[in-house]
Amino acid sequence: MNARKDVICSRIRIPVFLAGALTVVGLCVPPSASAAAVHKVSVVMKEFSFTPAKIELKAGETVELTLRNAGEVAHDWMAGEGLVNTSDEKGFRKDLVALLKPEERGRKFTPERVGVPSKADGITRVSTGAELEPGGEVTLRFTVPADAKGTWIMACVLTGHYESGMKGSIVIR
Repeated sequence: MNARKDVICSRIRIPVFLAGALTVVGLCVPPSASAAAVHKVSVVMKEFSFTPAKIELKAGETVELTLRNAGEVAHDWMAGEGLVNTSDEKGFRKDLVALLKPEERGRKFTPERVGVPSKADGITRVSTGAELEPGGEVTLRFTVPADAKGTWIMACVLTGHYESGMKGSIVIR
């Protein structure tokens, strides 16, 4: 009878040990893939449009926004509120890109900065963004801050481009 009791106990111990081991392993697994997911968005720029013309983001999410110039001429990309589009200054009074603080990486692009004239049209910028040569591409990586909620304008403010319809929106919920 003791031999049978030992067999029964060993049969019980193995499943209990395996269940405990699997529980410990489960605790060591990193958070689900969705918790660490990056929202990837691509925008194609060409004469004279953005595709898509509307981007939807959520506060708190990490975003990789890739801008690609598929056009024949240079284009720039800025986003904000309070468009300034004069012969002396171009950009936005409220600068969404500065609020997002993105990391930038790419090719055939120039970061646009406040107070610095654009390479393409020589007009001083009042907000930040990116100017892309034909075939250029830049990826902006950022986490959307809660204070960025709202509807923003994205635009190419190179002379004549905005007026020709090169604009869209970014909605942040």
